[in-house]
Amino acid sequence: MSSLDLVSAELSATLDEATDAFEDYISEPDNLEKLKGVAQLSWQIAGTLDMIQIPGAALLARNIEQALQSCCAAGRGPSEKQAEALSTSLFVLPRYLESVAARQSDIAVILLPQVNELRTAHGKDPVYEHAQLGIKQPRFSSDFTIEIPAAAGKVDHDTLKRLRHMYQVGLLGVLRDSQVTLHLRLMFRAIQRLCALIPPGPAQRFWMLANAVLDAFQEHRLALNTTRRRIFTMLDKAFRAIASDPEQLT
Repeated sequence: MSSLDLVSAELSATLDEATDAFEDYISEPDNLEKLKGVAQLSWQIAGTLDMIQIPGAALLARNIEQALQSCCAAGRGPSEKQAEALSTSLFVLPRYLESVAARQSDIAVILLPQVNELRTAHGKDPVYEHAQLGIKQPRFSSDFTIEIPAAAGKVDHDTLKRLRHMYQVGLLGVLRDSQVTLHLRLMFRAIQRLCALIPPGPAQRFWMLANAVLDAFQEHRLALNTTRRRIFTMLDKAFRAIASDPEQLT
């Protein structure tokens, strides 16, 4: 982050100027020229952060600028909620940059809660974590599908009842805290076999997610607790529903 060191003093001064200008606007809410000045300073800050490649901070700065420009274009100042989100964002941004300088790394997802608070206040959709990690199509999104094997079995009542029974045997062992790893594996296999039978669509994504979670438990990457055991019980209820009506899977 040597590039940040080179522009740190100038960037800090511009951030201070933007914060002071916004506070001046709050004191004179009818003066939109002051708000336009803050927007221009935010544009400069975002451009600098883009140039020195600190995408997390640049994202927040760009959203500050866009929120301000939106207000100016509408010929009105921000609402109380919007002003609060803007004020908090202008407070957070320089402190995040101090953290970047200390760690020598930019972790963009840290700023997402503040970015999304600002976006939500201005009626914009949130930014999701996968977008900051360079993932174009997140797994389990509405567009995500996998092809089922050509030899996949038929989804019928009997097959679903057998798979649910396998899941229930495993669940009972987990609830009794008896041979937990073995019984988690049994639950995992039941869901895994179910996933191989389901055609692409929302139901497939739901059970694939359940399968991934169970895999994490059986591999000891997640720890069991009372709440998580309760979720397994709720999953059995979902299993019961599809066993009663296999059409839910299509």
